[in-house]
Amino acid sequence: MAYDVLITGGTIIDGTGVPKFEADIGIEGGIIKDIGLLGGKEAKQIIPAAGKFVAPGFVDITNHSDSNGSLFQEPLQQAGLTQGVTTIVVGNCGISLAPLASPEAVRALGKWQDISTMNVNWQGVGEFLDELTRHPLGVNVATLVGHNTVRRGVIGGEVRTLSPVELAKVQYLVESGIEEGAFGFSASLINSHEQVATTEELIAMARSVAGKNGVCKIHLRNESRNLLASVNEAILIGRETKAPIVISHMKAIGRMAWPFYPKAVKMLERAREDGIEISFDIFPYARTGSFLYQLLPGWARKGGFSEMFQRFRDSDARRKILDYLRPETFRFEKIIIVSSEN
Repeated sequence: MAYDVLITGGTIIDGTGVPKFEADIGIEGGIIKDIGLLGGKEAKQIIPAAGKFVAPGFVDITNHSDSNGSLFQEPLQQAGLTQGVTTIVVGNCGISLAPLASPEAVRALGKWQDISTMNVNWQGVGEFLDELTRHPLGVNVATLVGHNTVRRGVIGGEVRTLSPVELAKVQYLVESGIEEGAFGFSASLINSHEQVATTEELIAMARSVAGKNGVCKIHLRNESRNLLASVNEAILIGRETKAPIVISHMKAIGRMAWPFYPKAVKMLERAREDGIEISFDIFPYARTGSFLYQLLPGWARKGGFSEMFQRFRDSDARRKILDYLRPETFRFEKIIIVSSEN
């Protein structure tokens, strides 16, 4: 029998936790048929892998190629493929491309990309996934339902808590999104439109997700001086709802907050010992990728960008912002807030 592809002499790390081992891999019809010492077997293509690791494709679980537009602009996703990424999870940090319940939900995407280049011909998650099948994707794609996206779909650009009726509508969008193929729900509690969401609202969202066997992925409310309180909120959501919780790219921003990180990990370990299904992912680099405005105090970001820029024009507000930032011990040589009348 001749294989389509034969990978020879590689060191295999198969992801199951067993020690690495040397073996050959025979592939037929795009499926692994044999793993072992396959010397002497014929193949249409032989790939020598001596001195190299051979592993299943990596899963990028905090991917933003949907919100930044590259999923459609560069559907092969070669930047990830060349690093071994074969599956991506999009819809992270509260922003997803579906469900789009109103024009405001579409306009909100303009914060992250030029939406004039997108042909948004879908509303629900099912329609979005159908649209993806029409593009030459180089990776497998899974999506979450974004908290910010469904919130804006229901209440537009208003930055406030939800009424019971509005909460029910948002829950319906989350549940129907999962039924149509989403893997769960994501939130970014550091963003202005989601920062006003109460813990009770998040618990309601997580209950909807748990009922559909989905996962909740949360960007913490604060990653500096209130890191431990924010981790505790994530643990509380998991304890109250039994939903699997994943904290997105957990980190401690500012040298002042670095000592909190080991304590945060201990809190999560104890929560897992108590039966709460909670975990976290991290950046594969030593710098934060956060937007600078997210480092501002909550009061300075209330009302969205328009009101935030108005505060920058006020000298007293600028002074208060600087007083807040200095103790955070960010590694900047100088902090300057420039105001503009334009």
